[in-house]
Amino acid sequence: MGHRSTLATWMLLLLSAATLCGWAQPPDSRPRGEGRNEEDEAILYLNLSPEQKEKLRQLRNIRDQETGPLRMQERERNAELRLLWLQLRPDPAKVKLKLRQIQELKGQIQEKDVDHWFSFRNLLTEEQLSRFLSLAGDRILRQDSPRPPPRQEQNPDSRNRPEQPE
Repeated sequence: MGHRSTLATWMLLLLSAATLCGWAQPPDSRPRGEGRNEEDEAILYLNLSPEQKEKLRQLRNIRDQETGPLRMQERERNAELRLLWLQLRPDPAKVKLKLRQIQELKGQIQEKDVDHWFSFRNLLTEEQLSRFLSLAGDRILRQDSPRPPPRQEQNPDSRNRPEQPE
């Protein structure tokens, strides 16, 4: 019995270490798939020049430097909010304050992202911008397209019954 518990303990420690190592990696060291985000798709689709790619890399670095600390603060506030909710009797005022702090950080991040996208668009030629807007429009239409309503059945019991010929 002692051997099994020791083995289970080691397996748990290895699993924990592997998980922590994966989480501890900085975002740039994680593998990126092709078409990972809108910018990556745009780079492939727009045939950017080497100068444009370099400028975009610089813009990304600036954005990451500006938003990185804000994103970290947002994660910290979310963790603090989770801890508040885990209390036996959470203080509503503290919960609401934490929610306001999180929303403020999200707003700051969005403003930085908007600035980045305007800078990105300013890098493009008119032809590239037109192609980019076409790509973005297709993405938006796919996301916002109306979905057909779920099929409503007259009799809920009819789902499990085989159809009977008339």
